[in-house]
Amino acid sequence: MILVGEMAVGKTTTGAHLARLLERPHLDSDRMLEESVGMNAARYAELFGTAALHNLEAELFHEALRADARAVITPAASVVDEAQGRSSMLRHLVVWLHADPGVRFDRAREGEHRRPLTAQAAARLHESRADFYRELSSLDFDTAETSPEGIALQIREFLSGFRSRPGESQ
Repeated sequence: MILVGEMAVGKTTTGAHLARLLERPHLDSDRMLEESVGMNAARYAELFGTAALHNLEAELFHEALRADARAVITPAASVVDEAQGRSSMLRHLVVWLHADPGVRFDRAREGEHRRPLTAQAAARLHESRADFYRELSSLDFDTAETSPEGIALQIREFLSGFRSRPGESQ
């Protein structure tokens, strides 16, 4: 299961609640990145550039997909920018978490691990990725309207009626 969405939308928090609720591992891009390179995404981008950060985030996403089929994965927003990242999601349940760019901008200012973005840049990123998120997702939630706990409960309810087809993981 993959929770997608822009930076500061609540993927990590919602993913942690959902993983606990479902008794599954949680593989989070931010945590994996820090464990892999010893620094957060903001610092990595500062030192090596945004393109290098996005390449590393894509590698970590594919690593998470290989690690545990039952995991709740919360990748970096950038993984939908590449065709391979989107293609890799097709065999999984994808949940799109979204919120108004202004809400995300306010949240992003609170986290030191996040790259600084203007509200306009956040809106442009959302516009460039929204169609991908929409196409890939089976469920979507506005995180400004529903708490992470509430979203996790709704996903669990959805899964209780969901039956995997052979060769498909949730």
